[in-house]
Amino acid sequence: MIKLFLSDIHLGNILFEKKKELINLLTNSKYDSIYLLGDILDTWSMELEHIIMIYGDVIDAVNKLGVKCTIIKGNHDPDLETMQKVFDKVRVIEGNHNFILGGARTILLHGNEFDDSGAFMMFLLKCISPVQWIFTKAGMSFSYRLRDWYYEKKHGSNFYNKLALGNEKKTVKKYSVDNKVIIMGHTHVGKIVETPEYKYINCGTALHEASAVEFDGMGFRLVRY
Repeated sequence: MIKLFLSDIHLGNILFEKKKELINLLTNSKYDSIYLLGDILDTWSMELEHIIMIYGDVIDAVNKLGVKCTIIKGNHDPDLETMQKVFDKVRVIEGNHNFILGGARTILLHGNEFDDSGAFMMFLLKCISPVQWIFTKAGMSFSYRLRDWYYEKKHGSNFYNKLALGNEKKTVKKYSVDNKVIIMGHTHVGKIVETPEYKYINCGTALHEASAVEFDGMGFRLVRY
């Protein structure tokens, strides 16, 4: 059986367009465990009651997973008590989750511990509502393209996906002391970085080149949906 790791679905964000594909992924019977590593409900972009009304089928699909699903609360998600009420059939935790995966000590986390820039940018966007959605869609799309262009010009094609950088690097430095595998989201860049000292896995996001990570007992694989 295969384990599935996803993060940064951002239900409620104007960029989320993968509802059907996401439900198909979550309901695939080949997965014996599914881990959602934060930012599932984007309450920075939409009121919770509207998210529940619009994306109730996605929430139902998650709840039907029952004990095979674990959610780690992200920085865009509501408080832990609210998350536990919305996802009342699955395990929801705040903070980090440690376990043994394929014989290696593994830590799961959302990944925002060393990153305050996202909160600041969202505060600025809220100040210019009601045109916030325009800047969200245009701004995030532009930032992704600018980032990819910059690293391609400076370091060569796909450089950003080959290393743990910035916030990722700080996370790895802290948690690789006690863990062989670090799995997170938050940065919206799906990647698998393997070194002799550690494996750094990022699930990516549903908003941009929708990605997830599978573990089949032998190794990790980045998948698109």
